[in-house]
Amino acid sequence: MIYKFMITKIFKRLSIFSYIVSFFLTLAVNLFDLYSRNAAEIYPGLFQRALTISSGLIIIMVSLSATKKINTKFGAEHLLSFPVCLLLFYQNAGLNYQKFFLGIILVIALNIFSKDWSKGNSNKALFSLGCLFTITSFINSYFSIFFISTLLIIIRLNNKRSAIFSLLIGVFMTLQSLAIVTYLLTGKFLYAPPAKFLESIPLNRIINGTELVWIIMVILAFISAFYLKRVKRRGSHFIRFEGGDNFMLFWLVTSVVFRIFNLYVGGGIWLLSFIPTAFFIGKAYKTIKKDAIKEVLVLLLVCFGIVFKLYENGVFIN
Repeated sequence: MIYKFMITKIFKRLSIFSYIVSFFLTLAVNLFDLYSRNAAEIYPGLFQRALTISSGLIIIMVSLSATKKINTKFGAEHLLSFPVCLLLFYQNAGLNYQKFFLGIILVIALNIFSKDWSKGNSNKALFSLGCLFTITSFINSYFSIFFISTLLIIIRLNNKRSAIFSLLIGVFMTLQSLAIVTYLLTGKFLYAPPAKFLESIPLNRIINGTELVWIIMVILAFISAFYLKRVKRRGSHFIRFEGGDNFMLFWLVTSVVFRIFNLYVGGGIWLLSFIPTAFFIGKAYKTIKKDAIKEVLVLLLVCFGIVFKLYENGVFIN
C-alpha cells in the first residue's frame, strides 16, 4: 500500500518536509477549530487568525528543535504531537497576545534549563531566569510560582549563595526597570495591559464543552513524564531526561495548580498546560517501537478529535 506508514515516515526525523507538513497540519487544525467553534460558519478573518496561531506554534517548534546547544530538544515527533494535541485541546476562550507573550518567555526559560549549568556560567543563567520570571510575575503575580523552578539549577551547584545572589539581582533590576517604564507610560507602577495585548487572536466564543478529554491528555502526559524518568534511571540509551524535561514537568504541574485554584487571568483555563502536555505526549509517541501502532494511534486520535470538536460545538446537535 502506498499509504502504509506514511505518517510515521514523514515524522521519523527532522527535515524541511516534516516542518512543512507540520505547519499545514497545524493550520488545518486551527481552521477546523475556528470553523466549528463558530457553529460551522465561515466568518471574516478566519484564515488570518488561523494563520497567526499556526505561524506562532511552528516558530516555537522550529526554534526548539533547531537549537543545538540545549539538551532538551523538540524532535520530529513533536511536529506531529502539537497539531494532534491542538485538535483535542479544550479552548474555552480565545488566546490573546499577552498569553502568547507569556508562553514565549517560558519557552526561553526552557532553553536556559536545558543547558548543563553545572559546568558553565550558572550565575548568568540564574540572572536571566530572574529577569524572565520577574517579567511574567509583573504581568500575572501568580506566575511567581515559577521562581521555585530555579531550585532545579541551584541545588546542583556548589556555590549556591552566589547563584541566589545572581537571581535576586536579576529580579531587582528587572522589577525596577518595569516599574519605571510602566509609570512613565501609565502614571502607575502596577502593570495595566494595553488593549491590544488583550485582543483575542481566535474567535472569542465561550464554549459550554467538557474538559474531560483534555484532562485525560494531561494525565497521559504525567504518566509519560514519570515513565520517561523511570526509563532514564534504568540507563536507556534512547531516552534523555535532563533539566529541560524537569522544567517541563514543573510547568505541567503548575498548569494543573493554576486550573485547580483558578489562578489564570481571563479565559483559557488550560492554555498553560498545552506546550508541556504536547511535549510529553510526543516523547511517549517516540517510545512506541512498531510503526503500525503509531500510525493507527494517530489516525484514531485525529478521527476522535474531529468528531469530538463537531459534537462539542453543537455542529452535530443544535
